[in-house]
Amino acid sequence: MPIAANREPQISPSIQRLDAWLRKNEYRGYDPFDGLNSWLRPLAIGPFGRQLLQQGIRRFPINLRPWLGVRPSVSSKGFGYLARAYLKLHRATGNDEYLRQARFCLDWLVKNGRRDLGGSHRSRGHRYR
Repeated sequence: MPIAANREPQISPSIQRLDAWLRKNEYRGYDPFDGLNSWLRPLAIGPFGRQLLQQGIRRFPINLRPWLGVRPSVSSKGFGYLARAYLKLHRATGNDEYLRQARFCLDWLVKNGRRDLGGSHRSRGHRYR
């Protein structure tokens, strides 16, 4: 059910902080399973070595990614969720900035999608090395 535009101040400040963080960081962040993008990957021999590297980076209580060469990246799945969230925020508040952000996310998905083998559909996957 849509909420009147004058109810926007009731939207949680955490949503506004998250939106500001996303923009400041250009929609880049770490993925829980991005450990295989580390410069240590050539040393992770076999499936067990790769699993050990990935899970070790993922579960370590301190973020090791910056020291191991894992950079924040964009996520096509994240952009899909963001587009949906911005559309819901627009519907709830009437704020056109949320609609602009949803369009930005959807445009990004179209621009960065890949044609499938038949050329009729776009797709996107994770960019793990």
